[in-house]
Amino acid sequence: MNSLALSVKSEYLTWMAHLRHELYTPLNAIHGYSELLLEELEDAGLEKGEFAQSLIQLHQIGGRIFTLISQSMSGDNLCEKAEQSAIQISENIEVETAIWSTSWHDLKERAFRQELQPLSFGLEQISIQLISLTPPHLKEDIEKIEIASRNFKIMIEAVLLSEEWPCELWLQKPQELSIHHKVENKLSPLSTIPNIQPISSSQDSKVALKVISERALQTSSAKVKNVSPSLVSSSFPPKVANILVVDDNGANCDLLCRYIIRQGHKVTPASSGLHAVSQIKTGEYDLILLDILMPEMNGYEVLEWIRKSKWRHLSVIMISSLDELDSIVKCIEMGAEDYLSKPFNPTLLKARIDACLEKKRMRDQEVQYLDQLAIANEKITKLNDQLQVENGRLSSELDVTRRIQQMMLPRSKELEQIEELDIVGFMKPADEVGGDYYDVIHRDDGIIIGIGDVTGHGLESGLLMLMIQTAVRTLVEQGCCNHQQFLDIINRTILSNAERMETNRNSTLSLIHYSHGNLQISGQHEEVIIIRNHGEIEHIDTINLGFPMGLDYDISDFLGKTEVKLNIQDIVILYTDGITEAENLKGQFYGIERLSQTAAQHRHSSAADIRDAVVSDLTSYIDEHQIFDDITLLVMKRIS
Repeated sequence: MNSLALSVKSEYLTWMAHLRHELYTPLNAIHGYSELLLEELEDAGLEKGEFAQSLIQLHQIGGRIFTLISQSMSGDNLCEKAEQSAIQISENIEVETAIWSTSWHDLKERAFRQELQPLSFGLEQISIQLISLTPPHLKEDIEKIEIASRNFKIMIEAVLLSEEWPCELWLQKPQELSIHHKVENKLSPLSTIPNIQPISSSQDSKVALKVISERALQTSSAKVKNVSPSLVSSSFPPKVANILVVDDNGANCDLLCRYIIRQGHKVTPASSGLHAVSQIKTGEYDLILLDILMPEMNGYEVLEWIRKSKWRHLSVIMISSLDELDSIVKCIEMGAEDYLSKPFNPTLLKARIDACLEKKRMRDQEVQYLDQLAIANEKITKLNDQLQVENGRLSSELDVTRRIQQMMLPRSKELEQIEELDIVGFMKPADEVGGDYYDVIHRDDGIIIGIGDVTGHGLESGLLMLMIQTAVRTLVEQGCCNHQQFLDIINRTILSNAERMETNRNSTLSLIHYSHGNLQISGQHEEVIIIRNHGEIEHIDTINLGFPMGLDYDISDFLGKTEVKLNIQDIVILYTDGITEAENLKGQFYGIERLSQTAAQHRHSSAADIRDAVVSDLTSYIDEHQIFDDITLLVMKRIS
């Protein structure tokens, strides 16, 4: 098909779409009001009376007409009929127009004259009969049905009197629907078309269409004007939605509002696109039902304005009698949530509204969660800032404590002044501050060596370790040499301070007094390793020589001591469990046996070399595994 033929075809199908739209308008009123009235009759138990039966018949005829129009005037059906009528493909505009004129003539005779015209007379006849049967409280709605029925009959008669297309009928086509230019096809409201004259010999058709249309709009608008937020009171369920209905046709707007109110929601009507924009600016709406074809500002323009405004997240359902796929696609692409064709099926309308409101509820909940998350993140950020400040303060305090701890360890020059012994030490805390303790005190009657391990590590353990170190040095300086009394005083001192600190930390502690080749060992700690100069290894268990410091005020019954002779070149290894319980990547302990063997293998070396050999072997054994406890090692070798 050439471009000219396509242009004519497109114009014809667009014109037909708008014709369907106009025919649907009174049908929508007939179908909608009759459906609402039938529901009310059913609720009142009056669905079997003469009035109800006539109303059912009218509703069924209206449904039949909808089906006929939809089927006979669908795009696919029209194209098929036109192609059957086409004799040749021509570039002559008159020929192309004639093809569709033939299709239009066939459609009028087959669908309008043979089927729709008789049905339109039936609609009018039943609606007139209903007036005499109508209960007073339903009279207003029946009058709307009667007006719509007359309106529809006159439309059918106008179609039958038309000759060729494009013809005016009651449609106003802007720019004369030029077939050479793409135009926007818009319809003026039915009530504003002044050029329709009666086209039937019957008395009813002698009434001008303009007068009928205006009466229909005035009657149907009367109830819509009363639809306002006040229609819904606080008695509604908690999930009531605030819905804006936008339609320039009074009957359509009234029907939609009443359907929505029956669903338990709050509704506000708007009679035009401009009215809708002003309402959106002043109200908080959960959903908008928006008609497409409206004067001044159509539904597309309103939707575009919404998407560019601060109300862009509003859910919008487009409503129209235009059932063209292009129209539906355009609305969805512009951001509409859904599309609903007239006439309105109450069940489908409720489902679409509920689905959109559920999506909005989910979006609102998401926004609420995001707001809560933002507040929580803000609080977390503030807490992190405070924590960083606090960590900085604690880090400074820990650094001071660590430096004090390191300052309290024996200095190399002090140890070098001991003539009979070659002594070196090593300490590596698992944290900034360790809980291990060792000290070497040189006095006239020999050497006092202390070693202990406070439970845990960190600041509290480090403080207790400093207390032990201070207490031991104080007692030594006072000349206290009774081991039992010595350990008993330290225990009570540590326990009192631990209670004041409200900590449950305690400590092992062994004291070793060396004098002229003799070792006196007291207090409970790890086994003491003795490596004789010929390679023999001895382990001295201290479990029965004391009790942990800081567990009980009276530990005198648990205190004891043992003596060991230390020969020249004999070696003493003191350590904490950070060495023996250090793990490799397989989770295996380093162990006392490996410690003893490593030291024994280097027994001919200096104390410093033995220490370095053990530390090197331990480091290799641990590899990249984390260190969980403080590591302390003291190597002492008798050299004279």
